[in-house]
Amino acid sequence: MALCTIGSLGIIVLALKLNRSSSEFAVAAPKAEIASKTVRDAQTGNSDRNKNASSHNTASIAKSRGSKTAKPDQLEDEQLPEETLATYSTEEIQGLAKRIREERDPNVRKQMLDQLLKGLTMANAREMLGELKGVGTVRFFQTFGQVGGEEAMSSELHRGTHTMSAALEGWAAKEPSQALDWYDAFEKGQEVVHDKHRLTLGLLKGMAESDLPRALNLTNRLVGTGEVRGHQATEILTAMGRAISETSGVETAIEWAQGLPEGNQRAGALAGVARAKYQEDPAGAIAWAESIVNGQDTNIAVRSVANEIAKNNSPEEALKWLGGLEDGMGKANGHYEALWEWTAKDPVAAGEYLASMDEGRARDEAITAFAHRLAPKEPQLAADWTQSMTDPKFRNKSMYETMELWAIKDPEAAAGYLNEMENSELRDHAVNGFASRLARTDPQSAIGWADSLEDPASRLRGYRDVFDTWWDANPNEATQHLNQLPPSPERDGAINGVALDMVHKDPLAAMNLAGSVSDDALREKTLFEGGRIYFRHDRQAAEQWLVTSGLSPESQSALLNLVQ
Repeated sequence: MALCTIGSLGIIVLALKLNRSSSEFAVAAPKAEIASKTVRDAQTGNSDRNKNASSHNTASIAKSRGSKTAKPDQLEDEQLPEETLATYSTEEIQGLAKRIREERDPNVRKQMLDQLLKGLTMANAREMLGELKGVGTVRFFQTFGQVGGEEAMSSELHRGTHTMSAALEGWAAKEPSQALDWYDAFEKGQEVVHDKHRLTLGLLKGMAESDLPRALNLTNRLVGTGEVRGHQATEILTAMGRAISETSGVETAIEWAQGLPEGNQRAGALAGVARAKYQEDPAGAIAWAESIVNGQDTNIAVRSVANEIAKNNSPEEALKWLGGLEDGMGKANGHYEALWEWTAKDPVAAGEYLASMDEGRARDEAITAFAHRLAPKEPQLAADWTQSMTDPKFRNKSMYETMELWAIKDPEAAAGYLNEMENSELRDHAVNGFASRLARTDPQSAIGWADSLEDPASRLRGYRDVFDTWWDANPNEATQHLNQLPPSPERDGAINGVALDMVHKDPLAAMNLAGSVSDDALREKTLFEGGRIYFRHDRQAAEQWLVTSGLSPESQSALLNLVQ
Protein backbone atom coordinates (compact mmCIF):
# COMPACT_ATOMS: atom_id res chain seq x y z
CA MET A 1 0.00 0.00 0.00
CA ALA A 2 1.52 3.27 -1.09
CA LEU A 3 1.45 6.23 1.25
CA CYS A 4 2.28 9.85 0.58
CA THR A 5 2.08 13.01 2.63
CA ILE A 6 0.16 16.14 1.66
CA GLY A 7 0.64 19.62 3.10
CA SER A 8 1.69 20.87 6.48
CA LEU A 9 -0.97 18.83 8.26
CA GLY A 10 0.83 15.62 7.32
CA ILE A 11 -2.38 14.02 6.06
CA ILE A 12 -1.62 10.76 4.35
CA VAL A 13 -3.44 10.19 1.11
CA LEU A 14 -3.90 6.49 0.66
CA ALA A 15 -3.29 5.15 -2.82
CA LEU A 16 -5.99 2.55 -2.41
CA LYS A 17 -8.19 0.47 -4.52
CA LEU A 18 -11.39 1.07 -2.58
CA ASN A 19 -13.65 -1.83 -1.85
CA ARG A 20 -16.75 0.06 -2.96
CA SER A 21 -17.63 2.19 -5.94
CA SER A 22 -20.67 4.21 -6.87
CA SER A 23 -21.64 1.60 -9.47
CA GLU A 24 -22.34 -0.88 -6.68
CA PHE A 25 -25.35 1.16 -5.61
CA ALA A 26 -27.32 -0.11 -8.64
CA VAL A 27 -29.33 -3.30 -8.00
CA ALA A 28 -32.49 -4.85 -9.31
CA ALA A 29 -35.74 -3.03 -8.65
CA PRO A 30 -37.73 -4.30 -5.65
CA LYS A 31 -40.98 -6.06 -6.29
CA ALA A 32 -44.08 -4.38 -4.98
CA GLU A 33 -45.20 -7.46 -3.06
CA ILE A 34 -42.14 -7.16 -0.81
CA ALA A 35 -43.89 -4.23 0.81
CA SER A 36 -46.28 -6.65 2.49
CA LYS A 37 -43.78 -9.37 3.32
CA THR A 38 -41.99 -9.65 6.63
CA VAL A 39 -38.25 -9.61 6.64
CA ARG A 40 -37.67 -11.27 9.99
CA ASP A 41 -35.99 -14.24 8.34
CA ALA A 42 -33.29 -11.86 7.15
CA GLN A 43 -32.04 -11.29 10.68
CA THR A 44 -28.57 -12.50 11.53
CA GLY A 45 -27.56 -14.05 14.81
CA ASN A 46 -25.00 -12.77 17.22
CA SER A 47 -21.50 -12.83 15.83
CA ASP A 48 -18.70 -14.55 17.72
CA ARG A 49 -16.57 -12.22 19.72
CA ASN A 50 -12.96 -12.36 20.67
CA LYS A 51 -12.78 -14.78 23.62
CA ASN A 52 -9.27 -13.84 24.61
CA ALA A 53 -10.27 -11.41 27.30
CA SER A 54 -7.92 -8.64 28.29
CA SER A 55 -7.81 -7.38 31.84
CA HIS A 56 -10.57 -5.44 33.64
CA ASN A 57 -13.49 -7.59 32.51
CA THR A 58 -13.10 -7.07 28.76
CA ALA A 59 -14.46 -10.55 28.10
CA SER A 60 -17.77 -9.82 29.81
CA ILE A 61 -18.04 -6.46 28.08
CA ALA A 62 -17.51 -8.00 24.67
CA LYS A 63 -19.88 -10.86 25.41
CA SER A 64 -22.71 -8.69 26.68
CA ARG A 65 -22.42 -6.41 23.70
CA GLY A 66 -23.28 -9.20 21.26
CA SER A 67 -24.11 -8.30 17.69
CA LYS A 68 -24.38 -4.71 16.63
CA THR A 69 -27.93 -3.43 16.98
CA ALA A 70 -28.70 -0.23 15.19
CA LYS A 71 -30.85 2.24 17.06
CA PRO A 72 -33.12 4.58 15.10
CA ASP A 73 -30.82 7.54 15.70
CA GLN A 74 -27.75 5.53 14.73
CA LEU A 75 -28.88 4.41 11.28
CA GLU A 76 -26.61 6.92 9.62
CA ASP A 77 -23.69 4.66 10.57
CA GLU A 78 -24.87 1.84 8.30
CA GLN A 79 -24.28 1.35 4.58
CA LEU A 80 -26.77 3.36 2.58
CA PRO A 81 -29.58 1.63 0.66
CA GLU A 82 -28.85 0.83 -2.96
CA GLU A 83 -30.30 3.10 -5.62
CA THR A 84 -33.04 1.68 -7.82
CA LEU A 85 -35.50 2.96 -10.37
CA ALA A 86 -38.49 1.40 -8.60
CA THR A 87 -41.43 3.26 -7.14
CA TYR A 88 -44.20 2.28 -4.77
CA SER A 89 -47.85 3.12 -4.95
CA THR A 90 -49.38 5.33 -2.28
CA GLU A 91 -51.00 2.28 -0.68
CA GLU A 92 -47.70 0.40 -0.60
CA ILE A 93 -45.89 3.37 0.95
CA GLN A 94 -48.56 3.76 3.60
CA GLY A 95 -48.62 0.06 4.42
CA LEU A 96 -44.88 -0.44 4.74
CA ALA A 97 -44.36 2.86 6.57
CA LYS A 98 -47.01 1.87 9.11
CA ARG A 99 -45.28 -1.45 9.75
CA ILE A 100 -41.93 0.32 10.08
CA ARG A 101 -43.35 2.70 12.69
CA GLU A 102 -44.84 -0.18 14.67
CA GLU A 103 -41.84 -2.52 14.50
CA ARG A 104 -39.95 -2.76 17.79
CA ASP A 105 -36.95 -4.80 16.66
CA PRO A 106 -34.37 -2.25 15.41
CA ASN A 107 -32.71 -4.73 13.03
CA VAL A 108 -36.00 -5.63 11.38
CA ARG A 109 -37.07 -1.99 11.30
CA LYS A 110 -33.82 -1.05 9.56
CA GLN A 111 -34.26 -3.75 6.92
CA MET A 112 -37.84 -2.70 6.26
CA LEU A 113 -36.79 0.95 6.04
CA ASP A 114 -34.07 0.04 3.54
CA GLN A 115 -36.66 -1.78 1.44
CA LEU A 116 -39.01 1.21 1.45
CA LEU A 117 -36.24 3.65 0.58
CA LYS A 118 -35.30 1.61 -2.49
CA GLY A 119 -38.46 3.07 -3.98
CA LEU A 120 -37.72 6.69 -3.03
CA THR A 121 -38.00 9.24 -5.84
CA MET A 122 -38.10 13.01 -5.92
CA ALA A 123 -41.78 12.71 -6.80
CA ASN A 124 -42.80 10.62 -3.79
CA ALA A 125 -40.30 11.97 -1.26
CA ARG A 126 -42.74 14.28 0.53
CA GLU A 127 -45.34 11.54 0.83
CA MET A 128 -42.84 8.96 2.08
CA LEU A 129 -41.33 11.34 4.65
CA GLY A 130 -44.79 12.21 5.94
CA GLU A 131 -45.78 8.57 6.33
CA LEU A 132 -42.61 7.71 8.25
CA LYS A 133 -43.57 10.33 10.87
CA GLY A 134 -40.05 10.89 12.16
CA VAL A 135 -38.79 7.29 12.01
CA GLY A 136 -35.50 6.91 10.14
CA THR A 137 -35.22 10.61 9.29
CA VAL A 138 -31.43 10.62 8.91
CA ARG A 139 -31.48 7.53 6.71
CA PHE A 140 -34.30 8.97 4.62
CA PHE A 141 -32.33 12.13 3.85
CA GLN A 142 -29.16 10.17 3.10
CA THR A 143 -31.07 8.27 0.43
CA PHE A 144 -32.82 11.47 -0.67
CA GLY A 145 -29.42 13.03 -1.36
CA GLN A 146 -28.36 9.99 -3.38
CA VAL A 147 -31.49 10.12 -5.46
CA GLY A 148 -31.79 13.87 -5.98
CA GLY A 149 -28.28 15.29 -5.72
CA GLU A 150 -28.30 19.07 -6.06
CA GLU A 151 -32.08 19.19 -6.31
CA ALA A 152 -32.35 17.39 -2.99
CA MET A 153 -30.05 19.91 -1.31
CA SER A 154 -32.39 22.80 -2.14
CA SER A 155 -35.57 20.93 -1.23
CA GLU A 156 -38.16 22.45 1.08
CA LEU A 157 -38.36 19.11 2.89
CA HIS A 158 -35.30 19.89 4.97
CA ARG A 159 -35.87 20.42 8.69
CA GLY A 160 -32.56 22.04 9.47
CA THR A 161 -28.87 21.57 8.96
CA HIS A 162 -28.92 17.98 10.24
CA THR A 163 -31.10 16.84 7.35
CA MET A 164 -29.04 18.82 4.84
CA SER A 165 -25.91 17.16 6.21
CA ALA A 166 -27.46 13.71 5.81
CA ALA A 167 -28.51 14.48 2.22
CA LEU A 168 -25.04 15.79 1.40
CA GLU A 169 -23.55 12.62 2.87
CA GLY A 170 -25.70 10.47 0.62
CA TRP A 171 -24.90 12.53 -2.45
CA ALA A 172 -21.16 12.50 -1.72
CA ALA A 173 -21.21 8.71 -1.32
CA LYS A 174 -22.52 8.48 -4.88
CA GLU A 175 -21.09 11.54 -6.65
CA PRO A 176 -18.24 12.98 -4.55
CA SER A 177 -17.01 15.44 -7.16
CA GLN A 178 -20.42 17.02 -7.74
CA ALA A 179 -21.14 17.16 -4.01
CA LEU A 180 -17.83 18.90 -3.36
CA ASP A 181 -18.53 21.44 -6.12
CA TRP A 182 -21.89 22.24 -4.50
CA TYR A 183 -20.25 22.59 -1.08
CA ASP A 184 -17.61 24.98 -2.40
CA ALA A 185 -20.23 27.09 -4.20
CA PHE A 186 -22.37 27.18 -1.08
CA GLU A 187 -19.38 28.18 1.00
CA LYS A 188 -18.34 31.03 -1.26
CA GLY A 189 -21.51 32.29 -2.87
CA GLN A 190 -24.41 32.00 -0.48
CA GLU A 191 -25.36 33.69 2.73
CA VAL A 192 -24.41 31.10 5.30
CA VAL A 193 -27.38 30.62 7.59
CA HIS A 194 -26.73 26.94 8.23
CA ASP A 195 -24.21 25.25 10.46
CA LYS A 196 -21.37 24.87 7.97
CA HIS A 197 -19.52 22.50 10.24
CA ARG A 198 -22.34 19.99 10.21
CA LEU A 199 -22.45 20.11 6.41
CA THR A 200 -18.69 19.55 6.34
CA LEU A 201 -18.98 16.41 8.45
CA GLY A 202 -21.72 15.03 6.21
CA LEU A 203 -19.72 15.72 3.07
CA LEU A 204 -16.56 14.10 4.44
CA LYS A 205 -18.39 11.06 5.73
CA GLY A 206 -20.05 10.37 2.39
CA MET A 207 -16.96 11.20 0.35
CA ALA A 208 -14.85 8.80 2.39
CA GLU A 209 -17.13 5.99 1.19
CA SER A 210 -16.49 6.63 -2.49
CA ASP A 211 -13.30 8.69 -2.80
CA LEU A 212 -11.11 8.58 0.30
CA PRO A 213 -8.14 10.46 -1.21
CA ARG A 214 -10.46 13.33 -2.13
CA ALA A 215 -11.88 13.34 1.40
CA LEU A 216 -8.37 13.52 2.84
CA ASN A 217 -7.45 16.37 0.52
CA LEU A 218 -10.50 18.30 1.74
CA THR A 219 -9.52 17.55 5.35
CA ASN A 220 -6.09 18.97 4.65
CA ARG A 221 -7.62 22.06 3.08
CA LEU A 222 -9.84 22.72 6.07
CA VAL A 223 -7.66 21.67 9.00
CA GLY A 224 -4.14 21.77 7.64
CA THR A 225 -4.43 25.39 6.54
CA GLY A 226 -6.11 26.51 9.75
CA GLU A 227 -9.40 27.35 8.02
CA VAL A 228 -11.13 25.22 10.67
CA ARG A 229 -9.75 25.18 14.21
CA GLY A 230 -10.43 24.01 17.73
CA HIS A 231 -13.22 21.59 18.54
CA GLN A 232 -14.51 21.58 14.97
CA ALA A 233 -11.11 20.55 13.61
CA THR A 234 -10.96 17.75 16.19
CA GLU A 235 -14.40 16.51 15.12
CA ILE A 236 -13.37 16.47 11.46
CA LEU A 237 -10.28 14.40 12.24
CA THR A 238 -12.31 12.05 14.43
CA ALA A 239 -14.67 11.46 11.51
CA MET A 240 -11.77 10.81 9.16
CA GLY A 241 -10.07 8.47 11.61
CA ARG A 242 -13.22 6.41 11.72
CA ALA A 243 -13.66 6.52 7.93
CA ILE A 244 -10.11 5.36 7.21
CA SER A 245 -10.49 2.55 9.75
CA GLU A 246 -13.67 1.36 8.07
CA THR A 247 -12.42 1.59 4.49
CA SER A 248 -8.74 0.71 4.83
CA GLY A 249 -8.26 -0.95 8.20
CA VAL A 250 -7.41 0.13 11.72
CA GLU A 251 -3.65 -0.26 11.34
CA THR A 252 -3.62 2.04 8.32
CA ALA A 253 -5.73 4.57 10.23
CA ILE A 254 -3.37 4.47 13.21
CA GLU A 255 -0.40 5.05 10.89
CA TRP A 256 -2.22 8.04 9.38
CA ALA A 257 -3.11 9.46 12.79
CA GLN A 258 0.44 9.16 14.07
CA GLY A 259 1.57 11.32 11.15
CA LEU A 260 -0.57 14.24 12.30
CA PRO A 261 0.73 17.10 14.46
CA GLU A 262 0.79 16.41 18.18
CA GLY A 263 -2.12 17.67 20.23
CA ASN A 264 -5.82 17.82 19.44
CA GLN A 265 -5.39 16.87 15.77
CA ARG A 266 -3.75 13.54 16.52
CA ALA A 267 -6.00 12.96 19.54
CA GLY A 268 -9.14 13.53 17.47
CA ALA A 269 -8.00 11.13 14.75
CA LEU A 270 -7.16 8.39 17.25
CA ALA A 271 -10.61 8.82 18.81
CA GLY A 272 -12.19 8.03 15.45
CA VAL A 273 -9.98 4.96 15.14
CA ALA A 274 -11.05 3.81 18.61
CA ARG A 275 -14.75 4.04 17.76
CA ALA A 276 -14.32 2.13 14.50
CA LYS A 277 -12.20 -0.54 16.19
CA TYR A 278 -14.81 -1.01 18.91
CA GLN A 279 -17.56 -1.62 16.37
CA GLU A 280 -15.44 -4.31 14.72
CA ASP A 281 -13.82 -5.90 17.78
CA PRO A 282 -14.85 -4.64 21.23
CA ALA A 283 -12.35 -6.76 23.16
CA GLY A 284 -9.54 -5.72 20.85
CA ALA A 285 -10.49 -2.05 21.17
CA ILE A 286 -10.56 -2.30 24.95
CA ALA A 287 -7.16 -3.99 25.04
CA TRP A 288 -5.75 -1.33 22.72
CA ALA A 289 -7.16 1.48 24.87
CA GLU A 290 -5.59 -0.09 27.97
CA SER A 291 -2.22 -0.21 26.23
CA ILE A 292 -2.29 3.49 25.31
CA VAL A 293 -4.13 4.89 28.33
CA ASN A 294 -1.44 7.45 29.15
CA GLY A 295 0.24 7.67 25.77
CA GLN A 296 0.80 10.75 23.63
CA ASP A 297 -2.55 12.30 22.58
CA THR A 298 -4.57 9.19 23.43
CA ASN A 299 -6.94 10.53 26.09
CA ILE A 300 -9.83 11.09 23.67
CA ALA A 301 -9.42 7.57 22.26
CA VAL A 302 -9.70 6.10 25.76
CA ARG A 303 -12.70 8.33 26.40
CA SER A 304 -14.30 7.09 23.16
CA VAL A 305 -13.94 3.46 24.21
CA ALA A 306 -15.51 4.29 27.58
CA ASN A 307 -18.41 5.89 25.71
CA GLU A 308 -18.90 2.79 23.55
CA ILE A 309 -18.89 0.51 26.60
CA ALA A 310 -21.39 2.75 28.41
CA LYS A 311 -23.72 2.87 25.39
CA ASN A 312 -23.49 -0.76 24.29
CA ASN A 313 -23.25 -2.42 27.71
CA SER A 314 -23.86 -0.19 30.70
CA PRO A 315 -22.38 2.86 32.44
CA GLU A 316 -21.53 0.64 35.41
CA GLU A 317 -19.43 -1.61 33.14
CA ALA A 318 -17.64 1.45 31.79
CA LEU A 319 -16.87 2.71 35.29
CA LYS A 320 -15.67 -0.72 36.36
CA TRP A 321 -13.30 -0.76 33.39
CA LEU A 322 -12.11 2.78 34.06
CA GLY A 323 -11.45 1.87 37.68
CA GLY A 324 -8.79 -0.59 36.59
CA LEU A 325 -6.87 1.90 34.46
CA GLU A 326 -3.87 3.95 35.48
CA ASP A 327 -4.71 7.46 36.63
CA GLY A 328 -4.46 10.07 33.90
CA MET A 329 -6.40 12.21 31.45
CA GLY A 330 -7.90 9.27 29.57
CA LYS A 331 -9.30 7.73 32.73
CA ALA A 332 -10.67 11.07 33.93
CA ASN A 333 -12.23 11.90 30.54
CA GLY A 334 -13.88 8.48 30.46
CA HIS A 335 -15.87 9.34 33.59
CA TYR A 336 -17.65 12.07 31.63
CA GLU A 337 -18.92 9.50 29.12
CA ALA A 338 -20.03 7.00 31.74
CA LEU A 339 -21.96 9.60 33.77
CA TRP A 340 -23.47 11.12 30.64
CA GLU A 341 -25.11 7.78 29.80
CA TRP A 342 -25.92 6.89 33.40
CA THR A 343 -27.64 10.19 34.18
CA ALA A 344 -29.91 9.72 31.17
CA LYS A 345 -30.94 6.26 32.38
CA ASP A 346 -31.00 6.67 36.17
CA PRO A 347 -30.10 10.14 37.53
CA VAL A 348 -30.68 9.07 41.15
CA ALA A 349 -28.18 6.22 40.93
CA ALA A 350 -25.76 8.46 39.05
CA GLY A 351 -26.02 11.09 41.78
CA GLU A 352 -25.38 8.50 44.48
CA TYR A 353 -22.26 7.39 42.64
CA LEU A 354 -21.05 10.99 42.38
CA ALA A 355 -21.52 11.46 46.12
CA SER A 356 -19.13 8.56 46.73
CA MET A 357 -16.33 9.89 44.52
CA ASP A 358 -13.19 11.51 45.86
CA GLU A 359 -12.34 15.04 44.77
CA GLY A 360 -10.25 15.29 41.64
CA ARG A 361 -10.31 15.53 37.86
CA ALA A 362 -12.39 12.38 37.35
CA ARG A 363 -15.09 13.67 39.72
CA ASP A 364 -15.14 17.07 38.01
CA GLU A 365 -15.57 15.37 34.62
CA ALA A 366 -18.36 13.22 36.01
CA ILE A 367 -20.16 16.21 37.57
CA THR A 368 -19.87 18.12 34.29
CA ALA A 369 -21.69 15.33 32.47
CA PHE A 370 -24.26 14.99 35.26
CA ALA A 371 -24.97 18.74 35.23
CA HIS A 372 -25.23 18.87 31.43
CA ARG A 373 -27.86 16.14 31.50
CA LEU A 374 -29.80 17.61 34.42
CA ALA A 375 -29.76 21.30 33.50
CA PRO A 376 -32.66 21.31 30.99
CA LYS A 377 -35.07 19.89 33.59
CA GLU A 378 -33.42 20.42 36.98
CA PRO A 379 -31.17 23.48 36.57
CA GLN A 380 -30.90 24.28 40.28
CA LEU A 381 -29.70 20.77 41.09
CA ALA A 382 -27.22 21.01 38.22
CA ALA A 383 -25.99 24.37 39.53
CA ASP A 384 -25.62 23.01 43.07
CA TRP A 385 -23.50 20.12 41.87
CA THR A 386 -21.45 22.44 39.69
CA GLN A 387 -20.55 24.60 42.69
CA SER A 388 -19.01 21.53 44.34
CA MET A 389 -16.42 21.05 41.59
CA THR A 390 -12.80 21.71 42.53
CA ASP A 391 -11.24 22.83 39.23
CA PRO A 392 -12.17 26.51 38.61
CA LYS A 393 -11.95 26.12 34.83
CA PHE A 394 -14.39 23.20 34.76
CA ARG A 395 -16.64 24.83 37.36
CA ASN A 396 -16.90 28.15 35.53
CA LYS A 397 -17.61 26.58 32.15
CA SER A 398 -20.23 24.23 33.55
CA MET A 399 -21.96 27.07 35.43
CA TYR A 400 -22.09 29.19 32.26
CA GLU A 401 -23.79 26.36 30.36
CA THR A 402 -26.19 25.58 33.20
CA MET A 403 -27.31 29.20 33.46
CA GLU A 404 -27.88 29.37 29.71
CA LEU A 405 -30.45 26.60 30.07
CA TRP A 406 -31.92 27.93 33.30
CA ALA A 407 -32.57 31.27 31.61
CA ILE A 408 -34.92 29.45 29.24
CA LYS A 409 -36.72 27.38 31.87
CA ASP A 410 -37.19 29.86 34.73
CA PRO A 411 -35.35 33.21 34.49
CA GLU A 412 -36.80 34.50 37.75
CA ALA A 413 -35.53 31.54 39.77
CA ALA A 414 -32.16 31.71 38.04
CA ALA A 415 -31.82 35.40 38.89
CA GLY A 416 -32.59 34.65 42.53
CA TYR A 417 -29.94 31.94 42.59
CA LEU A 418 -27.38 34.30 41.09
CA ASN A 419 -28.00 36.90 43.77
CA GLU A 420 -27.15 34.35 46.47
CA MET A 421 -23.91 33.06 44.95
CA GLU A 422 -20.87 33.90 47.09
CA ASN A 423 -18.05 33.01 44.69
CA SER A 424 -17.62 36.21 42.66
CA GLU A 425 -15.65 34.57 39.82
CA LEU A 426 -18.22 31.82 39.45
CA ARG A 427 -21.03 34.36 39.65
CA ASP A 428 -19.49 36.31 36.76
CA HIS A 429 -19.60 33.22 34.55
CA ALA A 430 -23.15 32.49 35.64
CA VAL A 431 -24.19 36.05 34.81
CA ASN A 432 -22.52 35.76 31.41
CA GLY A 433 -24.34 32.53 30.55
CA PHE A 434 -27.71 33.80 31.76
CA ALA A 435 -27.43 37.21 30.09
CA SER A 436 -26.26 35.80 26.77
CA ARG A 437 -29.16 33.38 26.51
CA LEU A 438 -31.92 35.74 27.65
CA ALA A 439 -30.66 38.59 25.46
CA ARG A 440 -30.93 36.40 22.35
CA THR A 441 -34.64 35.88 22.89
CA ASP A 442 -35.84 38.93 24.85
CA PRO A 443 -33.26 41.72 25.26
CA GLN A 444 -35.67 44.08 27.04
CA SER A 445 -36.37 41.46 29.71
CA ALA A 446 -32.64 40.78 29.92
CA ILE A 447 -32.01 44.44 30.74
CA GLY A 448 -34.69 44.33 33.42
CA TRP A 449 -33.05 41.24 34.86
CA ALA A 450 -29.62 42.90 34.87
CA ASP A 451 -31.15 45.85 36.75
CA SER A 452 -32.43 43.47 39.41
CA LEU A 453 -29.00 42.07 40.30
CA GLU A 454 -28.06 43.16 43.81
CA ASP A 455 -24.27 42.97 43.50
CA PRO A 456 -22.96 46.10 41.69
CA ALA A 457 -20.20 44.18 39.90
CA SER A 458 -22.67 41.54 38.71
CA ARG A 459 -25.09 44.23 37.55
CA LEU A 460 -22.30 45.89 35.57
CA ARG A 461 -21.30 42.54 34.04
CA GLY A 462 -24.91 41.73 33.25
CA TYR A 463 -25.47 44.97 31.35
CA ARG A 464 -22.33 44.48 29.32
CA ASP A 465 -23.15 40.86 28.44
CA VAL A 466 -26.74 41.71 27.48
CA PHE A 467 -25.74 44.51 25.13
CA ASP A 468 -22.85 42.55 23.64
CA THR A 469 -25.25 39.77 22.68
CA TRP A 470 -27.98 42.18 21.55
CA TRP A 471 -25.55 44.14 19.39
CA ASP A 472 -24.35 40.95 17.70
CA ALA A 473 -27.94 40.10 16.77
CA ASN A 474 -29.30 43.57 16.00
CA PRO A 475 -26.71 46.39 16.03
CA ASN A 476 -29.13 49.22 15.25
CA GLU A 477 -31.63 48.32 17.97
CA ALA A 478 -28.95 47.80 20.59
CA THR A 479 -27.14 51.06 19.79
CA GLN A 480 -30.37 53.05 19.74
CA HIS A 481 -31.37 51.69 23.14
CA LEU A 482 -27.94 52.44 24.58
CA ASN A 483 -28.15 56.05 23.45
CA GLN A 484 -31.49 56.44 25.23
CA LEU A 485 -30.24 55.23 28.62
CA PRO A 486 -29.40 57.83 31.29
CA PRO A 487 -25.75 58.09 32.37
CA SER A 488 -24.76 55.31 34.75
CA PRO A 489 -21.88 52.91 35.38
CA GLU A 490 -23.94 50.15 33.74
CA ARG A 491 -24.48 52.19 30.58
CA ASP A 492 -20.79 53.09 30.46
CA GLY A 493 -19.75 49.45 30.77
CA ALA A 494 -22.15 48.39 28.04
CA ILE A 495 -20.90 51.13 25.69
CA ASN A 496 -17.32 50.06 26.33
CA GLY A 497 -18.13 46.51 25.20
CA VAL A 498 -20.28 47.45 22.22
CA ALA A 499 -17.92 50.15 20.93
CA LEU A 500 -14.94 47.80 20.92
CA ASP A 501 -16.99 45.29 18.92
CA MET A 502 -18.40 47.93 16.59
CA VAL A 503 -15.01 49.45 15.73
CA HIS A 504 -14.19 46.47 13.52
CA LYS A 505 -17.20 47.18 11.28
CA ASP A 506 -17.88 50.92 11.60
CA PRO A 507 -14.92 52.62 13.32
CA LEU A 508 -16.19 56.20 13.20
CA ALA A 509 -19.62 55.31 14.60
CA ALA A 510 -17.93 53.25 17.31
CA MET A 511 -15.69 56.14 18.34
CA ASN A 512 -18.66 58.52 18.44
CA LEU A 513 -20.46 56.06 20.72
CA ALA A 514 -17.36 55.67 22.91
CA GLY A 515 -17.24 59.43 23.32
CA SER A 516 -20.59 59.32 25.14
CA VAL A 517 -19.19 57.34 28.10
CA SER A 518 -19.78 59.52 31.16
CA ASP A 519 -16.90 58.27 33.31
CA ASP A 520 -13.74 60.16 32.33
CA ALA A 521 -11.28 57.33 32.94
CA LEU A 522 -13.37 54.68 31.16
CA ARG A 523 -14.06 57.04 28.25
CA GLU A 524 -10.33 57.66 27.81
CA LYS A 525 -9.62 53.94 27.95
CA THR A 526 -12.37 53.06 25.46
CA LEU A 527 -11.30 55.75 22.99
CA PHE A 528 -7.66 54.67 23.24
CA GLU A 529 -8.37 50.96 22.69
CA GLY A 530 -10.86 51.70 19.92
CA GLY A 531 -8.45 54.15 18.31
CA ARG A 532 -5.73 51.52 18.19
CA ILE A 533 -8.04 49.22 16.22
CA TYR A 534 -9.18 52.14 14.04
CA PHE A 535 -5.59 52.87 13.01
CA ARG A 536 -5.10 49.26 12.02
CA HIS A 537 -8.14 49.34 9.75
CA ASP A 538 -7.76 52.79 8.15
CA ARG A 539 -4.80 54.91 9.23
CA GLN A 540 -5.69 58.01 7.21
CA ALA A 541 -9.26 58.18 8.54
CA ALA A 542 -8.03 57.45 12.07
CA GLU A 543 -5.54 60.33 11.93
CA GLN A 544 -8.36 62.71 10.98
CA TRP A 545 -10.53 61.37 13.81
CA LEU A 546 -7.75 61.69 16.38
CA VAL A 547 -7.63 65.50 16.07
CA THR A 548 -11.17 65.86 17.44
CA SER A 549 -11.34 62.58 19.36
CA GLY A 550 -11.48 64.08 22.83
CA LEU A 551 -8.44 62.06 23.92
CA SER A 552 -5.99 63.93 26.13
CA PRO A 553 -2.76 65.13 24.45
CA GLU A 554 -0.83 62.52 26.43
CA SER A 555 -3.08 59.69 25.20
CA GLN A 556 -2.92 60.97 21.62
CA SER A 557 0.89 60.89 21.70
CA ALA A 558 0.90 57.44 23.28
CA LEU A 559 -1.50 56.15 20.64
CA LEU A 560 0.57 57.54 17.76
CA ASN A 561 3.72 55.99 19.21
CA LEU A 562 1.94 52.66 19.56
CA VAL A 563 0.67 52.48 15.97
CA GLN A 564 3.86 53.68 14.24
